[in-house]
Amino acid sequence: MGPTFLPGVEGALRQLSDWDVIGLSGAKQRPHRCLPKIGGRHLVCLSRFPKVTAAYVLSQSGARMLLKSRMRSRTVDVDIRYGWAM
Repeated sequence: MGPTFLPGVEGALRQLSDWDVIGLSGAKQRPHRCLPKIGGRHLVCLSRFPKVTAAYVLSQSGARMLLKSRMRSRTVDVDIRYGWAM
């Protein structure tokens, strides 16, 4: 991950005000929009969550969505990709 990993995550958390899940990925997808580079890392908003994600950062509201009692038909990593259904 390297020395810019943690500053990049912390910088993303400072820049974003309303979020549920941040996916940490090396996926090469076309971004929906780009935010300023943080700690040598690119922060982009994607129109669709990438299939290949190394880790997630969940906000308290994102964690609550995942913990809601409901019928599960997918594993959690796949469920996160379908955020609108959480």
